[in-house]
Order: sequence, then structure tokens, then C-alpha cells
Amino acid sequence: MLINDDKEIRTQTLDESNFNDGKLYKLEQGWILRLKLSTRLVHRKVRVFSNLPPETTTEFTRSKYYEYNWKYLENSINNDDFNKFIDLECSRPGAFNYYFEFLEEPSVKKGGSNFLIDPKLYLKDGQLIKPESLQFHTVLSKLLGPLDQWESRLLVSKQTGYNMIHFTPVQCLSKESNSSYSIRDHLNLLDPANSNSKFDLNDLKKLIDKIYSDWNMFSLCDLVYNHMSNDSEFLQKCPNGAYNLRNSPYMIPAFVLDRIFYHMTVDITKGVYESRGLYAKEPREDKIETLRHILRWEEIPKYNLEEYFCADLNKILDKVKQIGLNELENNLDQFKPNSTNLLSHSEKNSLWDDLKIIQDKEYKRFGSTVDFDHVLKILKFEFQNLKFDLDLNSNENSKIIVDIYERINWILSHQNEKIRQDINNYLTEAVNNVISNYYYFFFAQDGPKWKEINKEQPIVRTYFYFPFDDKCVGDDEKMSMAPEGVRIQAHNGWVMGDDPLRNFAEEGSLVYFRRQLIPWGDSVKLKFGASPSDNPELWSFMEEYTKKTAELFHGVRLDNCHSTPIHVAQYFLDIARKVRPNLFVIAELFTNSEFIDNKFVSELGITSLIREAMNAWNANELGRLVHRFGGEPVGSFYQPLKKDLREGIAHAIFYDVTHDNQSLILNRSVQDAFASSSLVLMCDCAVGSTRGFDELVPHHINVVTESRPYEKWDFLRGIQRGKLLMNNLHFEMGVKGYSQIYVDQFDEDTTTVTRHNPKTHESFILMSRTSFYKPNEWTPKNIARPLLIPSRIENVVFEAFLDTIPDANEYKPSDNVLNGLENCVLKLSENVNLASSSFINWIDYDGSRSLVHFKYFPPGAVICFKVILNDDSSSRLPFIRRSIADLLNTKINQEFLTNEIENILNKLNFDELNILLYRCSQEETSEGINSDVYNIPNYGPLVYAGIQGFINVLERERTNNNLGHPLFENLRNGDWIMNYIVDRLKKYSRLSTKRDNLYNLAVWLQQVFESLSKLPRYLIPTYFDLILTGLHSKAIERCLWLMSASNSNKKLENFDLMNSSEFLKLLSLGGVSLMGDLNSAKLPDTIINESGSKLSLSAGLPHFSTTYMRNWGRDTFISIPGLLLLTNRFDDARNLILSYGSCLRHGLIPNLLSEGKSARYNCRDAVWWWLKSIRDFCELAPDGHKILSDKIYRLYPSDDAEHPSDEELRNRSDLKKIQNLYDVIQEAMSVHLNGLKFRERNAGKQIDDRMKWEGFNNEIGVDLETGFVYGGNEWNAGTWMDKMGSSEKTGNSGYPATPRDGSAVELVGLCRSVLEFLIKSNQQGHYPYDGVLLQTGSKITWLDWANKIDKNFEKYFWIDETSTESNINKREIYKDSVNSSHKWTDNQLRPNFLIALAVAPQMVKRENAQKSLEKVKQFLMNDPDTVGIKTLDESDFNYNGYYDNSNDSYDRRIAQGFNYHNGPEWLWPVGFYLRCLLMYSDESNRDDVIVYVKKHLGKLYNVVNSNDWRSLPELTNKNGEICHHSCISQAWSLATILELYYDLAQLD
Repeated sequence: MLINDDKEIRTQTLDESNFNDGKLYKLEQGWILRLKLSTRLVHRKVRVFSNLPPETTTEFTRSKYYEYNWKYLENSINNDDFNKFIDLECSRPGAFNYYFEFLEEPSVKKGGSNFLIDPKLYLKDGQLIKPESLQFHTVLSKLLGPLDQWESRLLVSKQTGYNMIHFTPVQCLSKESNSSYSIRDHLNLLDPANSNSKFDLNDLKKLIDKIYSDWNMFSLCDLVYNHMSNDSEFLQKCPNGAYNLRNSPYMIPAFVLDRIFYHMTVDITKGVYESRGLYAKEPREDKIETLRHILRWEEIPKYNLEEYFCADLNKILDKVKQIGLNELENNLDQFKPNSTNLLSHSEKNSLWDDLKIIQDKEYKRFGSTVDFDHVLKILKFEFQNLKFDLDLNSNENSKIIVDIYERINWILSHQNEKIRQDINNYLTEAVNNVISNYYYFFFAQDGPKWKEINKEQPIVRTYFYFPFDDKCVGDDEKMSMAPEGVRIQAHNGWVMGDDPLRNFAEEGSLVYFRRQLIPWGDSVKLKFGASPSDNPELWSFMEEYTKKTAELFHGVRLDNCHSTPIHVAQYFLDIARKVRPNLFVIAELFTNSEFIDNKFVSELGITSLIREAMNAWNANELGRLVHRFGGEPVGSFYQPLKKDLREGIAHAIFYDVTHDNQSLILNRSVQDAFASSSLVLMCDCAVGSTRGFDELVPHHINVVTESRPYEKWDFLRGIQRGKLLMNNLHFEMGVKGYSQIYVDQFDEDTTTVTRHNPKTHESFILMSRTSFYKPNEWTPKNIARPLLIPSRIENVVFEAFLDTIPDANEYKPSDNVLNGLENCVLKLSENVNLASSSFINWIDYDGSRSLVHFKYFPPGAVICFKVILNDDSSSRLPFIRRSIADLLNTKINQEFLTNEIENILNKLNFDELNILLYRCSQEETSEGINSDVYNIPNYGPLVYAGIQGFINVLERERTNNNLGHPLFENLRNGDWIMNYIVDRLKKYSRLSTKRDNLYNLAVWLQQVFESLSKLPRYLIPTYFDLILTGLHSKAIERCLWLMSASNSNKKLENFDLMNSSEFLKLLSLGGVSLMGDLNSAKLPDTIINESGSKLSLSAGLPHFSTTYMRNWGRDTFISIPGLLLLTNRFDDARNLILSYGSCLRHGLIPNLLSEGKSARYNCRDAVWWWLKSIRDFCELAPDGHKILSDKIYRLYPSDDAEHPSDEELRNRSDLKKIQNLYDVIQEAMSVHLNGLKFRERNAGKQIDDRMKWEGFNNEIGVDLETGFVYGGNEWNAGTWMDKMGSSEKTGNSGYPATPRDGSAVELVGLCRSVLEFLIKSNQQGHYPYDGVLLQTGSKITWLDWANKIDKNFEKYFWIDETSTESNINKREIYKDSVNSSHKWTDNQLRPNFLIALAVAPQMVKRENAQKSLEKVKQFLMNDPDTVGIKTLDESDFNYNGYYDNSNDSYDRRIAQGFNYHNGPEWLWPVGFYLRCLLMYSDESNRDDVIVYVKKHLGKLYNVVNSNDWRSLPELTNKNGEICHHSCISQAWSLATILELYYDLAQLD
């Protein structure tokens, strides 16, 4: 399916074995989650399933998955699977999952992820309220009084500026404890709210609706799934809803131990241990060890608790003997050894090792047993050792039998003893935990310091609800086994440091036995089981409870979330979302693990996690928490709408005080109350507080014991006025987009927080002097230095501090209501005039920044400034934004251009784009403009001088919002980068009259950058990123449009690069980076009818980028088809073909062009690649055949001609030197057919200081018998494998590593390909010659020549399985050459024959080609991580896969990089190999071949993405290892892969 998209998209890449467990991925409704294949999976047939329904009308069912189909962007190129994706529309909120599998392995999940889509909250008027604008106020519902009084008490929340009320459970609470979280009746309203059944939940709904519609406030309530109250009405009817001793008998030992401790409390209250110093009243700390001793060594041992776990060995052994006796009496013959019943030594040991005591599931004393079937296996095996020739009762046999029984007894005895030891250790731990509990409650400084031991204040709280009369431990134990045991139920509680993913009440956990639980004695733990079928009554009841709650409230808080089984909470939240889809879910997690937090959040769909400011121990830590939860940093980058889905953290609700913790007034000081709260309220996240704190209630409002109601609304008291102001400010900042934050620790106690609006660049800056300790008379009343604000202060929003009222009454808690301190008053002034400020002495403002001097700033002081841009910045900002908008909105290839930058960008040519985007250091420094790549301090030089160099860094660091990167530090510190970009473009524009657009762009950028430099420095990186990223994006778009087939060429309309994958675009853009007009490496001025700038092609960056080393004939023409023809750069390709053609000499194209003046003609293959590129040009370019008639000015019309003068070249005065291209081609063909021997001009050290004298002698020709082109000698290397030795130490200097003289296989193939082209062109009338007249007077036609090759190629090049030729290492391959000087090199396995197979399939046998390709796969492409192809078979003596040009060893084979082409894995032949696989595949294996090809493309994509050059290298070392002596960007590496892509696109 093809689509066109313009939505906000987050992309996630699928990779095998990656399930993103413990990672959080958050999305918003209306977004798209786009799934793409990783490079490792692009070749696989992947099926994707998600439980997010594709249709919005379909009801969500967590277990139901839908298959999603793969799509392609509109006009995508065929088989460009990097462009393939699946879109999941984020149409509904909740927690979802997807997974994928392979088509060939159905039902096997290979990877996947959870993802969370956030809910949306709307006010009654339709206004969307984001979480960042929420202010929560927690109230204990039981303290609101009768329902008809709730409104007057809740009005306090409204009048104090909160907009979300968090209610603790509103259902009937326990009559035993009245705890806010111990629910007795889940379906009815709590007391006293119901006023003796006067009101119910329906009446509460009316109030909640009024709060929403009239007060513009949301409401949220707790959901409690972990426990119910001891006196729960539901559990009276359905006791199996809880963990009890009948459905969980494994708890019986823990229960008995619990009763021992309980009765110890009872005995102490009775005075049983007074003689030993244990008194009920005023217990003594020095008698703790006495209590410990009595419990551990006197009381507990009486009850032999280990018996619940141990086995009765006598009973077991008797049964073992009986089994043995039965076997011996009835089945004796089967024990005689034979081949079928013999076991190995390891199998024998395994039999004995698997003999284990098995725990009794009913936990009866000595109920544990063994697997008697397993015992029987042991006996059957061991009885084979009996002496069958003796009587069974003989002494020898009796001893064997006795030994077997004794071994069983010995093993089980040791296991029994180990169990006893473990149990005793657990009991010691249990007693120690009891004593720790006893010490805390009775003696610890931070404990309650109880003064009397009794049932309400026991030595330790009980773990089990026991609704029966007190008797004794023995009687209690009997009851556990009786039907009444169903009423004995385990309390819920908290386990410090436990694994939240484990249910501590399930079998296998010893939490209750080891006394690791902090119990909640008023509630029992619910037993849900794995699914509703395990406990249907409980699941059904809780479902109804969930629905009622979701109907009432906009959100829910999952109480005790960390201990709620995930599958339970997940099930009920799914139910709740069916009632209220946009359910806001919050929770408090105490997992101490971000991994586990994320697991809960992502699987349950938790919107926000409660975070606590009270955890901070000083101002610095509080500042860290504000920074952590407060939003993104000031100056953050604008992120694109389409980007990768990044792992996130849970959204925070940052509370100053939560309802289940001590008041900050107790833990810190009253002066700190508003100071710390104001810092919390500066966060760009949801915030919260607890009712009572704002009124300065100086104690903890206990959720269990407190019964006094809240005060009704009358007036603002305590710090409520400050909270109202800050809540309103927090809401305003959230709604208006003050989304960025900066936290500065001004001094030890003082913190400043900036909330910045990235749209208006207005800020609120709050300065707060916290008071974590009560101030005294020595505490300074002011801060030590002024406050620097890097902008202009518009006004002082407010200043405040908490002052004490002299002679006010001491605090006395009221008996009737919850009252706060009355001796403190918040002195607050709004919109402060400097003259009347209590804090500010004066403000210095220099036009760009403000310096605030204070005269008074005591502990608890808070001041808030509204800050705006200075006048200069403010006046320039609209121009900057308008310019950026013009840039980002620029349309490439528009007929009507609307603004200056659009006009400039739409006229940029490839030369200008190459300069704008790229240029490596060597290119840059060679131009004589005093420029190099930019060197970022503390980072290093960029790889490109053009903007791509900066973009590489920007893209990486923007994603992570890494504002501390040296690049951004450099931008903040000065204008150097902006000046560098502008100056560089201007310098280049002056070098050529064809670069006007570049100059205009420089002027445009200069204007924008000059304005940008006037903004506050912290804003410059983000705007610089927008400008440069926008410019880069449009420049790339311009490149792609110029290269797009839809632009001009119908021949390539199915190869439209504008809609290709990122990988294919990067390959194509490689051509832009490598093609440029350099003064140091010009093309000769020889084309009669020039078109456009004459750009030269760098063979590779950075080594082959300038001067004579830039322009290589061979590299250029291998690269032209992929880099220029398939990218519609026909003018550039034509210029290269004609320019090099004008330099033809000796029938050859130059190896090194050197502007034609110092060209070297020392390669035999460049001319054939040149001819092939002409063939390809004619086939792919519009009217491509016309190039054959194009005219060029010959530099060397004869072999001995001298280079013409500059004046002659300018005037082209010698008309005889003007030739049609077809005449030049004909000359090349004629010279080869007639043969030529010549010596290089200027031979000697001046042109090659390594080559030996014989190496300068060259020969080319054609064997007229076989038709094979040949040439060279053993002293030169005339093909691409051209390494010349240079190590004097080893003696390889002057020796070519790979001479390949004779007939090189790829040259024969190229020749055959060219002949096919000439035959066709002659027949079509485009080429006037049908052959060559030989010097002998005879004529050979192209067809004759082609037939000779076809007749002889297989005969001479194929090495058959049965070949008897000497020096054969590998068979069923094509030779690398024929008739070389060193005969053994003919038979080497190298990748060169792949070129011949690709370009001239008509000369080979298809079955032989297929066999040879298998050998290549087996021997040259056999390493798992290879990206290139071995240049030599690994079994060859000369093979070494590691290239090091600086190697100075004594090893001749590798010294000075002699093995350049003898093993290292080159990338450009890979394109031909993969193309051959496609070409020679058939219906039986084509699908497998395509899979193989795409898999390798995935590896290549990884390589491109792994380097800042955005390219493919020249070569790698063995198995794809990076070679540091290789070019990082190589033209032909890119080109041949582009050709492969084109072949793929032609397949169905």
C-alpha cells in the first residue's frame, strides 16, 4: 500500500530479540507510531501484530491482536525495503503492545514493545488541560464530614487555586480502624458522608459533576485492589477472596509462629515474665535481649515448626523397602543387566541427584515425602548389581540391598537436616525482626515510644486476622486445620526492598514466616489468582467497584501499586477505560528501580507517577528534583514532527507533601513551607499538595487515626494566599507554554528557578531561600551577592516570606477541626514597586542584562520576576522567525517563487551544493581561500567544512537535547561559527562567476546571523539549529530533485530518488559530496559545446581529493553509471566522458588525469570502463546516443604530440584536433586490435620513484585467435589491483603485488560488453563503424570479434571440477587472468570475474556462472560481518586480510601495505557480486537470493550510518573490521551499490 503522510510521527525500529522490557515509550493521541525494520531484519518477511485496534470503533480487548500490513511511501522505488513501514494510529489512550514474528516461524514472538498513549483532560468548555497544568490537592475523604458539608470544605481547594482534587477512597471504611484505605463496602458511600444512608454514590456524582462544570476542576479517587478491611462484607460471604489458611495452607507455619508472638504479648500483659524483668507497663530497654532469648530459645522450640517442612524418614524408608521387596519378589528377571537397561555414569549420578524431599502441599507436620516412582527407578537400576548366580538372601546380595537403602536414608537425612537448619535460620531472622519492631515502637528516638505492652500496643503486630477467642497456640494451630481456617486470613502490608514483580503472599515466598512484612492490621490481602476463572466472585465484585469509580471520577490513583499484581491492575484498568476512555491514572511506586517503574507504567498505562519533594534533605537536592521533574532545559532544541521514538521517563506529579508522610513543618521548619512549595510549583509538570499543609497544620494528619474534619472555607490562612498565587502562575505557565526550565543553586540555601517560554522568550524567575532548619538569631538575614538576570525585568510579580506574629498564642490542636498555626503570617506583595520592595535595594540594567541587589532576603523569602527580551533582541526576533519560516516553508521546484530564500535555493547547482554541504579538509585547504574545516574547541575538527559537518553533530546532540556539547558552548561564547559559514560561502563565490546563488545565500545568512547574534546567548544554539537544519534539509531536497528521475527522464521513472529510502538517498548524495569544481584538479578545457560547470569526481575522501590524486580514470568511469547516470546527472557524466576522451593516448584513457597535462597512461582498464560508461550513457540518458557525435578538442591526436598551449586551448585553433567522440572511440578500438607497445613518457623516478625500469614499458593488444584483450608485464600493474611495493627492507619495492598481465578477466568481459554496444549502435546508425581495418589489410568486424570471445571464454577461463591444469587451488570458478607471466596467478580465486559475469552474460554458461557464485559465497563472502568482498581466497599463500600502509615489518607480503589487494575486503566489487546473484537466479532460488541481497544491504546501511562522512569506505579489513588506512568515502563503493539498487527495482 502506498501513502503520503504529513502527520506527527514517532518511529520505532524493530529488531530481533528486542522486547524493550523495562523501557517506557509514551505517545499522544493523534500521533502515529511508525514501525520500521532494522537493518538486520530488512531481508526478513516480518508480520506485525498489535492489540491496538486499527479501527476506532472496535472495542479494545487486551488479548486480541490484529495484523498490520506493510506500506510504502507514495512513488517508492520497488524493493526499497528500507522505505517500508507500518503505522499504528494513536487513536485512543491506554497501554498497548505490539510484537512481530517471522513468516516462516509463525507464533514465535521475535520482538516487540509496550507503548503508552496518554489520555486527554478537557474542561467543560472544551479547553484541553495538559498534565503540566494540573495542580492536585489530596483530601482524606473521611475528614470531609457528611456529604452535604463536602462542598464547603472542598471549596478550600478551589479558592487556593487547585484544579484536581484527589479523594482517598469514598467507599465505606473499616469499622475497626476507620483507616482511609481499609475499605469495608466497595459499593457504598463511606461514613459519615452518607449521614446514616441519607446520601449515596449517586449524590456524590452530582457533587463531582458540579465541581467539574461550575468550578472547572477535575476529580480523582483511589482504587484499592490489594486488600479489604478485616470486617469486609464481601469477605464474610466469600472468604476465599483473601489468602486464608485453607486456600493457602503454606501459610500455616507462619500463622503458628504469629500466634506464638501474639501470646507472648498476652503473657507479658498477664505478668508471666515479670520475674525476668519483662513488665507490661514501662517496659525496660535493657531487657530486650531477655525477650529475644525467651522467644527464640524457650517459646518457639516448644512448637517444633520445622516439622511442617521435614519428612518422616522412618515412614518413608519402610515404604521404600516394601517397594524393593515387591520388585525383588515379582520382577527379579528384569534386573539382569543387558544392553537396553544400562545407564551411563552421568545418568546414574543424575538418578541419585534427583532424589529430593518434596514439600507437603497441605503442610501437615512431617507431611513431606519423596517421589516413590523415582525411588523405584533407582531401585531398578541398583538391583542390576545383584549377584544373580547367588541366592537373593546371600550375604553378598543382602549387603548390596542394605547399602542401597542406607544410601537413600543418608541422602534424605542430610536433606532433612538442611531443611531444619534453614528453618532455624529463618526463625532467628524472624525473632530479630520482631525485636527490631519492638525496639522501634517502644524505645527508638524517632518512634512513638509506647509506654505499655497490651493488645493494642503489642511487642509485634500480628500477620493474620484471627476472628476467634484467645486460647493457646496449640488450640490456634488446630483451628488452622479445621474449616474455620478459611476465616484466618493474611494481612496485607509492605515489604522493604522486596521485588515488586513478585507476589509476596504466594507459595514459595517466606515473607510471613521470616517476619519481613510491615503489616496493616486492619486489612487482609486479596487472592486474585492468575485470571478471573481462579476467583470469579472476587474479580466480578472488584469489576463493579472499578466501574462505579470510573463513572464518578476523571482519574484514579492506584493505591499500593507496587504490590498490586500487574495482570490484576491491568485487567481492571481496561474495564475502567471502557467506562471512561480518557482516564487519568496516577500511582506511587516504591520500587527503587527505573526499570520496574517503567514496567508498571507501560503495562498499566499510568499517566503520572507521584514524586515527593520532601525526600530532599537540603536545598541542593530539592533543586535537583525540580530539575529532574521540572521540564526541558531553557534553550532546548525544537524537535521535528517526525523523529525516532525515544525512551522516556514517567510524567511526574511533584508533591510538596503527600498525605501519608509527616508534615514538612515538623521535618524542616515553618519558614520553609512556602519557600520549598514555591520551588515545586515552578516545575513544568503536574504538582500537588495535601490538605492541611497550606493551613500550616504542624503535624501529620494520620490516614488511620485522625477523625477531626477539615475546616470549612472562610478565608485564606497559613500560606494559602501564596499557594493561590503560585497555583495560578503554575497553571498560566503550563497553558501558555512556559515549557523550559533552568535551576541554579544560588547559594547553600537559595535556589533560583527559571520557567521560559520558547515562543515568546518571556520568563518567570523565582528565587527562594529555603529553610531546612529552623533559623536562629545568627542566621543571616540577607544573601551575599546580587542576582544576575540575562534579560530585562518587566516587573516583580510578587515577593513573600513567612513571618511570626509576636505574642501570638502557642499552637493548640482543636478538638473539633483540623487547625493550623496561628502565630505565622505570609507577608506577600504582588506587582511590587521597587520603591516599596521589602527585598530589593536597586537593579542595574545595562540594556542587555539586569543585576538585582538585595537589602533583605531572610530564610523563607521568595521573590518572582517577569523577564522579557531586551529591546534590541525583541526587535530582531520577528525577522529571525520570519526568515526561518521562509526557509522551512520553501518549496523546491516551484514555478512561482515567493521569497528570497526560496529563489536562492531553487537555483543552486551541483557545484554550489557541493560547496554548501561538503568539502573535506584537503579540498578546503587546496582552494587558496584560507579556509579549513571548522575545529570545535574541546571536540575537534569536523569532517566537512560545509554544513553537513555541523549537521552531523546537531542531529546527534539535538536528539538528546545535549546543550552542554562543545558545539553549543562555542555558539554561546561567540559568533565564530556563524561568521565562518558566511565568510566561507563568500570566498567560494568569488572563485567563479557561476556561483552567484552561493553569494546570495551567504548574504541572506549573514543578515539572519547578525540578528541572531543580538539574542541572549543561551538562545543562539536552538535558532542556529533551526536555520542550519532547515537549510540542510532544503539543500538535500534540492539535490534529490535535481537527481530525481521524475524531473527529466522517463527512462528512470521507476527510480525516483525523491521518494527513496534514507539509505538510497545517502548513497546518491555521496555523489554530491565527491563531485566538485576544484582549482587544484580541473578537467581539461576540451569540450566544444560545454554544458554547466565541469565538476571532477574524487575517487575517495579524504586521500584522493585534490591535485593529481583526485581524478582517476578507472575510478571515475566505474562510478559514473551509479553516481551520475542513475541520478540523472547527465551533464556531469557527459563532461567527464568527453574530458577524459580528449586525453586519449596510446589507445588508452589516463590512469591519473592531472588536468591532462601530466596524465599517466599506465593502466589498461580505464579505457574499457570509459567505453562501458559511454554505453551506459547512451542507454540511460535522454537521447543518449547523441553523445557519440559530440565534439572534443584532442590534446594528443598522436602518441608523440605535446600538450597544447593555454592559448591554443582557449582558441581551439587547430581544427584537425576537433573530433567526434565516435572517432575517438574508434581510435581506441583500432589501437587495441592492431596492438601497441610503448614506454611511458618521462619514465623514471620523476613520475614514479618505486617502479623498476621494466615497469614503464607497456603493451596492449588483442589475441586475434581468442578475441581476448591483453597487455602489461610482470613489472607493472595495469588493472585496479595496482599496488606497487615500496618496502626496501623486505625487497618488495618496485614489485607489483598483483601484476595481472595477460588477459585480465574483467577486461575481457568489458570488451565483450562494449562490442555488443558498438554492434547495436552501428545497426541503429549512431556509430559509423562496423569494425576495424587491421594493419595487415584485413578487417575484423565487431560481430567477428564478439563471436571469438563467446567461443573461447569458457574454454580458457573456466576451471572445471575435472581440470588437470597445474597450480589450481579452487575449482568451478573463472580464472582471474589468462597467460599471465606468473602462471599460478591465473588460477587465483579473486572477485574480478564477477564484473565479467555482470557486464557480458552472453559469453558465459549460466550453470557455470551459478557454480562460480557459490564458490564466491563460500570463500570470499564467508565471514559473518563482512561488508566488502575478499580480494583473494583465504587459503592462498599471499592472503592477509589486514591492510596497513604504514607496516614496517620484515614480512614481504604485508610490508608497506603490499597486501592492498591480497585479502582486504573491498566494497565496490560487492555490487557486481550481488547483481550477479540476481542476474543468474531463477524461479527456484530468486526469493532466497533477494533475501541475501537485502540482508547485505542492511549491513551496508549500518556502515553509512556509522560515520560522519555518510558514505561507504574504500575497503575494510577481515570480517568487516574498520581499516584506518582506507578512504572513508569511496566513489565506486557507492556507485556499484546504486547499480544494484537499480537492478532490484526492475524486479517484480
